[in-house]
Amino acid sequence: MFRWEYIIGVLLPPFNLKGVSVDEDKQVKIRSPFPKENKRNKKWLWVIRVIVLILLLALFGYIVWQLKECSDQHEKDTKQEQSLQAQIDDLKKQLAAQSKSISLPSTDKTTGGSCSPQKELTQEVKDNLAAAISSKNTAALEGYMASSVNVVFAASEKSGFETPAKAITDLSYLDSALAPWNFNLPATTLNSYKAGSYKQYFEGVTYVGKSADGHVIAYSFDTCAKINQIFVSVSDDLL
Repeated sequence: MFRWEYIIGVLLPPFNLKGVSVDEDKQVKIRSPFPKENKRNKKWLWVIRVIVLILLLALFGYIVWQLKECSDQHEKDTKQEQSLQAQIDDLKKQLAAQSKSISLPSTDKTTGGSCSPQKELTQEVKDNLAAAISSKNTAALEGYMASSVNVVFAASEKSGFETPAKAITDLSYLDSALAPWNFNLPATTLNSYKAGSYKQYFEGVTYVGKSADGHVIAYSFDTCAKINQIFVSVSDDLL
């Protein structure tokens, strides 16, 4: 029987074919260009795959847990915010209800008091105000003042709201005025003041006095008959 192996065996030696060899029996052997797979390497490859898979699952689980934590915290914050808003709304309703049910009393110690009807300036109060200036016992005026008094000196930069105590201190400016003081000025004199340069300080309810040497003081009052403004001039010629 004709065998091709012999022909190949004769022809192959001259050629150096990589991976092809002929043994002593003229048998042709062809080696595979790919190395045989090592069973140990194959085992480690599976181990690595399993470890990677476990790490991926762990990472996925951690991400899911974090997302759940964020979601729970957001839900908790939302509920707390809603609870606080409900409390604020409830307090607003209570405050509104109380403000409707409470009637504010007459304001006796506030600038621009809101007494209704307006209190009249009694003769007794007028006499006490005049006596406090005439006797230079200006401390007695504090009980007749509002909580804030606008003190204005003519021909000066002195003006502005003050406490009663500070206003009394400022009235020491009149200590040099000569007695007697006249708080029963004629209408013609008062009208001239109301028409002069400082007419705004003689409007409304006022009580005006003048010393023997021409010092002038004008009290203004709020609706509760409390002094809320004091105007002082060293001379009525300025008016």
